[in-house]
Amino acid sequence: MRSSTPIVGVSYLFYFDQNHLSFEGRLRSLEIARSLIPELIFKPNRAMVVSSGRRVELLTGWTSDQRELLDAVDHLEQHPEEGDVFPMRESDRVLHVQQTLQDALDQSAGWVRLLQDGVEVAARKREFVAATETDLDGS
Repeated sequence: MRSSTPIVGVSYLFYFDQNHLSFEGRLRSLEIARSLIPELIFKPNRAMVVSSGRRVELLTGWTSDQRELLDAVDHLEQHPEEGDVFPMRESDRVLHVQQTLQDALDQSAGWVRLLQDGVEVAARKREFVAATETDLDGS
C-alpha cells in the first residue's frame, strides 16, 4: 500500500541585504546565488528573491522556476541604483580617512621640524651668549 504523504520540498530565500553589502560583496553574492539556483531549485524545492536596499522588494514569489529566479538576480545586477549607495562608497570613505590621517601626520612633521629648528636656534644663542660672557670675563 502506498503512502499518500505528499512530498515536501525545501524552501530557500535569496535575501540581498544591500544596506550592508560593499560593491564587491554585492557582486560576489549575486555570483553565489547564480551558482546555487541550479543546484538547489528543482521540484518540489522552491525559492524567492528579496532585496533590501532603499526599500524591501520582493522580486519573485515562491517558485521552482530557475529562469525566473535567475532573471531576478540579473535584475539586481543590472540595477545597482536600487541598492544602498552607502556601503558601495566604503572605499571612498576609507581613502578619505587615510588622506586625513596623512595630512595630520604631514602637519605634525612640520611642527616637529619647526620645534627642532627652534631648539637649534636656542642652542646657538646659548653658545653665543656663553662665548660672549667668556670674552667679557676675559677668560
